[in-house]
Amino acid sequence: AAVRMAHSPPGGSPSARRPAAYRASRLTAAATEPAGRAYLVGVGPGDPELLTLRAFRLLATADLVLYDRLIPGDILRCARPGAELLYCGKTQGLHSRSQEEIHMLLWHYARRGKTVVRLKGGDPTVFGRGGEELEYLEKRGVAVEVVPGITAA
Repeated sequence: AAVRMAHSPPGGSPSARRPAAYRASRLTAAATEPAGRAYLVGVGPGDPELLTLRAFRLLATADLVLYDRLIPGDILRCARPGAELLYCGKTQGLHSRSQEEIHMLLWHYARRGKTVVRLKGGDPTVFGRGGEELEYLEKRGVAVEVVPGITAA
């Protein structure tokens, strides 16, 4: 399920027109929401036999897996049954999801207490937007961990 961005109606957002006590109670509720985590996981050369043990364990417990076009089906089958799998691959001139949408999905699920795995071909911070995703999540207070893949060298 994609995150939908609502536009504010004329006159400001609905929350700005609500009583202060309501807004304060929502802030308290938000502070007590369960803390999720996001993992930026490299799959190395793409062979499931070469996944790190950490990557395999994270896939087995993930609530949401965001993956790109370099991730083979054999690796996706390592995900927990019932995990939501969302394709967010990009090729030249064709983007299935914008980078902003990927950021929002990572943040949205993690802040709801979910375990989110962002699978990347190779290493999560090389030739990708892993660094941007890491920075985006950290700025918003989401616990995030980078899990490197095995090198093909």
